[in-house]
Amino acid sequence: MHENRITFTADPFVRKSVKDLAKKEGKSISSAVNDLLRLALEGKKKSGTELHIDELPTFDLHFRPDIDQSRFADVLNEMDLEEFDRSRH
Repeated sequence: MHENRITFTADPFVRKSVKDLAKKEGKSISSAVNDLLRLALEGKKKSGTELHIDELPTFDLHFRPDIDQSRFADVLNEMDLEEFDRSRH
C-alpha cells in the first residue's frame, strides 16, 4: 500500500481523544485516525450525503538545498513508530 502523509492541526479535544483511543486499542495514532475517518466517510456514503473535499493548497517550505526532503516520510514514520512503542509501555 502506498502511503501519503497529510499534515493537519487537531484541536486539543480531537488530539486527546485520538491519543486516548490509540492507546486503548493498542494502535498507532495514524491507524486510529484512519479508522475514524473511514467510519465517518462510510457513514456519509450510506446516508446519501455527498462529501466534497476541494483540492488543498500546497506550499513551498523553502528548505535548504542540503536537506534531503525525500527522507521526510521515512523519518515521520519512524517517529510514529517510536510514539506507538512509548504508548505501549
